[in-house]
Amino acid sequence: MTKALYTAELKGKLKLNLQGEWFHEGRIFERKALSDLFHRSIVWDPEDKEFFIQIGKERARFEIEDVPFFVSSIRAEEPQTISLLGGHTEELNPKEFYLGTENQIYYRLQSGHEARLTRAAHQHLMTFGVSESEININGAQIILRPRK
Repeated sequence: MTKALYTAELKGKLKLNLQGEWFHEGRIFERKALSDLFHRSIVWDPEDKEFFIQIGKERARFEIEDVPFFVSSIRAEEPQTISLLGGHTEELNPKEFYLGTENQIYYRLQSGHEARLTRAAHQHLMTFGVSESEININGAQIILRPRK
């Protein structure tokens, strides 16, 4: 029989803020590895119509200030990809960028869920800017439309 090296119960108030930072009982997660684990463990429950954290058999609800996913980097060279906090990567579709009400940029993931660009990803994307609402990524002219 193998003994578990680490176990935890997911209890207490969890919160994901506008910058993609995790908080437990009002205190920010200081360990990047723990934050990345929580980002990778976000699951959508279609029955309850809400996101939750699932690590092993444990599940926990959490407060979301805006959206549950965050684009941490954009790769404009081939193969074009976006990476999320926590490490997930998917193919980039430049037409999936759009503007929020406060000019924050969002991206619609292949799953259909929204991801907010981190400050670093936002600034990187702006290097492809033609105007305040238009970007050009490797010849693809994209008009940043308002969030629906």
